[in-house]
Amino acid sequence: MEKNNGKIIALVALIVAVIALAVGFAAFSDSLTIDGTATVKGANAFDDATNDLAYVSASPECHITGTSTDTSTTPYTAGTASGDIWKGISVPLTTENPSVTCTATVKNKTQYTAYLKKIATQSGITCKSGGANQATNEANICGAVNVDVQVGSVATDKISFNSSAVSNTNPSGSIAKAGDTGDEATVTVVITYDGTAAADEDVVVTLPQITHEYSSAQ
Repeated sequence: MEKNNGKIIALVALIVAVIALAVGFAAFSDSLTIDGTATVKGANAFDDATNDLAYVSASPECHITGTSTDTSTTPYTAGTASGDIWKGISVPLTTENPSVTCTATVKNKTQYTAYLKKIATQSGITCKSGGANQATNEANICGAVNVDVQVGSVATDKISFNSSAVSNTNPSGSIAKAGDTGDEATVTVVITYDGTAAADEDVVVTLPQITHEYSSAQ
């Protein structure tokens, strides 16, 4: 009987061991993880070569302020516009016609609304006699010249300056995305001589670089 009991015990022990082994395998577990990032690269849509925010090349024109007469012919020059730059405005100011208004169109060809963030100048105007001799009243003439720049139709989106740099960092206008109503804006530059004295030599008034900055973020 002891031999039989011994076998039985051995067999039971084996079965228990197998069960314990099976339970041990079932208790193992593991977790595999995946981590990483994907970045959609941004690009400045406002500076895209074909679908950008830019001046309309044929849009610059000038007229005597208060009239609708286009004076974009000699001696009035509205300048040229291309891409981000409008340059070459050249207009005469006289006591008879002391103010000239020049305009150009900016068009938004992107799929983003362009929010106006800032209008600013790098400096004030500078003056220099354009004749053989210096005008005797050059300083007085220069001090009586004022410039107004407005972007769009919002009256407060404007700067006015003479001899000092100015900045408007709180404009509220915008240019709608391409195809929507309002995807164009007019930039208006008014140059005015407020003095009463005539210069005894031509005084050339040079405008500083004027910037108007935009963002797709409101």
